[in-house]
Amino acid sequence: MFCRDHLKLMEDVKKTAVFQSILEGNHTVENIYAAVASVADHARKLYDVEVVGGINDTDFLTMMVSDACFLVQYMRSKSNNSASIGGVYQSLLGVFHSKDQDIFHDIMLLENQIPWPVVRAIMQFVPQGVMNLDDFIDSSRRYLHEKKAPQEKTYVLDDEPPHLLGLLRDSIVGRKDIRQPTGLRNECSLSINKFAEVGITLAANETNDLVDMGVRKNGPLFLHLYLAPLSLDERTTNMLVNMAALELCMTLNFLDARAQGPESAVCSYLQFLAMLVHREEDVHELRTKEILRGAGFTDKQAFDFFSGLHELRVGPLYANTIGQIEDMVAERRIRTKVYAFFYRNWKTIATVFTIIGGIVGLLKAFQPFIFKGR
Repeated sequence: MFCRDHLKLMEDVKKTAVFQSILEGNHTVENIYAAVASVADHARKLYDVEVVGGINDTDFLTMMVSDACFLVQYMRSKSNNSASIGGVYQSLLGVFHSKDQDIFHDIMLLENQIPWPVVRAIMQFVPQGVMNLDDFIDSSRRYLHEKKAPQEKTYVLDDEPPHLLGLLRDSIVGRKDIRQPTGLRNECSLSINKFAEVGITLAANETNDLVDMGVRKNGPLFLHLYLAPLSLDERTTNMLVNMAALELCMTLNFLDARAQGPESAVCSYLQFLAMLVHREEDVHELRTKEILRGAGFTDKQAFDFFSGLHELRVGPLYANTIGQIEDMVAERRIRTKVYAFFYRNWKTIATVFTIIGGIVGLLKAFQPFIFKGR
């Protein structure tokens, strides 16, 4: 009964969103439907035949109009522009605010994506200057990255995204030329609990871009492993899992010479974090280094999430970072071994020096008596 009531509520909300799109700019129903109809044939071809095979063209068009109007009005409600929010019907705002987490979850599901040409067709009916897509993109990025990074760039929409999920994926991935690895390492010989032994310290990058991952030298002994910080909760894990699923669907072989490195950035990033985490204590270490931020998931919840990611397909960003770590450690083999010895045995070494210091102190204390005895 609850499920049916929920679905009916959403259908009523979608109808209201359509009315909003029509009435706000004094448009007609025919205008709205004609705009979507011009891209409907192309949009239909993007769906699997089994999904839309039983839906006739009229019903498909109605569904596209309804879903796209709903999405556009929801995105408006997330704007920082008071004119944008104020223009949304109060009845819509009430539902958007009370059901925000559920709605955001649903619009991030890969199977719920609306072809972007359809969304763009509806967006043209929003009064100019009222809707700012950048606001919605930025608010969505803040779910994943709690704080704006010092060198974070404003996302520029200069290509045609496939849909909203693809657009948001592009906005968090960033842009960087990633070479295909010459060889694939089977596994990394390091884990987070061993990094400190060889002088590798974790650090959050300064861009928040997922592709901004790698290793840099920090003096003669130390290495910095930097990667994008992340906030984990139900909302962000849903986003990331669906973005990873999108990458798996779009690129059959991440390591194919024709594949672009950023096309698998989410999978590489998640797999790299999964490689780092073997215990709940490792999650705590990620928090200490500010790789994981915000309240969100507990250490146990975050550990369970990462534990389920080990079977993700290997991408060039992951493979190159692993190779970079192993090459730099091998290049500094002697220094690394010396540092590792002192790191593993520092308690024993400290104890020995304490004992030696104590003995020296005693000898100094008894020195006058020793000389008197002579």
